[in-house]
Amino acid sequence: MKKILLRRMAAVLFSFAVPHSLFACFAYTAFSATASGNCSVNVAWTFQECQEPGTYYIEASADNGSTWYIVNSVATGAPTDTRSYTYTDNYAHPPGSGSATVEYRVVFTSIYVVNPAYSSITSVSLGASSCSNACSGVPSNLSITGPVDLCNGHNASFGLSSTYPVIFNVTSGAGFVSLSQTVGGSTASVTNNNTDGQYMTLEVNVYGCKTVTDVVALGVPPNMSYSISPSQDPFCTGSINSATLNPIDPAVYTADIGFEWGYVDQTQLTGPFVVNSNGGITQDYTPYITAPDVYQLYARALNSCGYFQGNTVTLDIQASDQCGGGGLSTARQGLTGKSSLFGPDNDHLTVFPNPTSGLVTIQLPDSFNIERTFIRVMDVMGRPLQIKAAGSYTPALNLSKWGKGIYFVEIYDDKRSFIRKVVVSL
Repeated sequence: MKKILLRRMAAVLFSFAVPHSLFACFAYTAFSATASGNCSVNVAWTFQECQEPGTYYIEASADNGSTWYIVNSVATGAPTDTRSYTYTDNYAHPPGSGSATVEYRVVFTSIYVVNPAYSSITSVSLGASSCSNACSGVPSNLSITGPVDLCNGHNASFGLSSTYPVIFNVTSGAGFVSLSQTVGGSTASVTNNNTDGQYMTLEVNVYGCKTVTDVVALGVPPNMSYSISPSQDPFCTGSINSATLNPIDPAVYTADIGFEWGYVDQTQLTGPFVVNSNGGITQDYTPYITAPDVYQLYARALNSCGYFQGNTVTLDIQASDQCGGGGLSTARQGLTGKSSLFGPDNDHLTVFPNPTSGLVTIQLPDSFNIERTFIRVMDVMGRPLQIKAAGSYTPALNLSKWGKGIYFVEIYDDKRSFIRKVVVSL
């Protein structure tokens, strides 16, 4: 008797020490799926559950197992013996789908076991059928809820506007994110694995009746190619003007992207004048310039995650007292290292001292067209802070007005462009 008691105590201690998923009885002993009449299939299985309560989820796939969706669930208590369940599926063959082969499996989840148990997979040929009433209870206006932008390194929860047991899938952009979901849950957690400028597509299928998708921007907007065209040139001071972004690739512009429009001029002391912090591709504005001047219009893409460095385009404008006459109207890509054209006189262009307490001098090569040479100061995110005409071959700048930090100074004429990084340490 003492030996029997010791064996029982050892068995109890072993049950606490070993995860439940390691027990041999936690398994399917039988599974079958067979067509049964109009648009239906009988799914039956036998499962030995080790006295664990949980839920069976019947899953189907119409694309050879690439995407699974939950068609029903069956709750179970804590049976001590092998049990059999039968389920008749009326959702696996949506209206108008024609002849279809659907694959079935069953998933058991337990409150004690982290990893669910999957049955084998069986294919069922359902034939052609209308299934006119199978999906009548599924709302037509379902949508995925969650943020439209998932910032670099962040995670967020996504769900459905109505609660159903579903499986979330990332159908595009899966390599940029990690998705976590409990089988049978109505929400999923997605983590952006340190990605900017990409998109992911989330997809769920409700009972095989309706597929719901949502495109989510990962991080800041992608690096887009644009130029800016004005409605008139030169612009008249004090009048309403319009400018338009011309996307080289319109496909990259999505609804979650806005544009900060602004301009800078030669007398700017505190940074750019922002016309609209979340505008569209076209922007109307009135330049508040009291005298004829050269200034620079700019636009840069943004979303809730911020700005993409280098995702800014600019246009040099000649502001005038009166309409007519000449002016600068060339749309320019810029604000990235790629915009620099390294010519033979590159070594002769210097910005000093660097680092600086604020004051710097620029030494221009003799080959520059000084009457068409301009200097632009940018912050680390590529936003213009000031534009000024060079005026001489040794123009000076005072960067202290914007505080301690890193700035980019671009010097350009009508033939070339050079960028220098300047560190201001006050």
